Amino acid sequence: MEFLGLMMQIIGYGGDFMVLLERLDFFRYWLPFILIFAVIFAILSKVPTFKDNKGAMLLISAAIGLLSLQFGVVPRFFQEIFPNLGIGLSVLIAALILMGAFLPGGENDKYQKLFLGIGIVIFILVVASSFSGFHFYGMGGWWYQWGDIIVTLAIIGGAIAVIVKWNESQGSGAT
Repeated sequence: MEFLGLMMQIIGYGGDFMVLLERLDFFRYWLPFILIFAVIFAILSKVPTFKDNKGAMLLISAAIGLLSLQFGVVPRFFQEIFPNLGIGLSVLIAALILMGAFLPGGENDKYQKLFLGIGIVIFILVVASSFSGFHFYGMGGWWYQWGDIIVTLAIIGGAIAVIVKWNESQGSGAT
């Protein structure tokens, strides 16, 4: 009977299916649980001790998944990191599209290294942005005071290193 009521709610919501999932705490608890469960299960399947014991792998994965959601720290962190990850991936895809439009075709190791560098910078920004909205025990004040400066200096230093390396590789090929 509850299933029928749930289906009626889904049909009644129509285009607001995401609102219903949010009201059911799907994004806050269920999705993080499924993600943690799947990762732990995959790791345990590689451990020789558990390879033939699927029941133990299921119980351990479920226990770790549920325990990780106990105090709400993991859902809060997921709420910080995954939207930032989506933004970072969007920036990387836009860079790939623009570079593909203006760069010559074919495989080129230099361009792969460039995109690796862009990806690393985006990764650092995503992690730094996620941590800035997340309070660690004893680290909050220090990170809020110096975090932006550290990230900015790391990006500038990385950009300088990439430019210097790029110029060295361009110069060595010409001589």
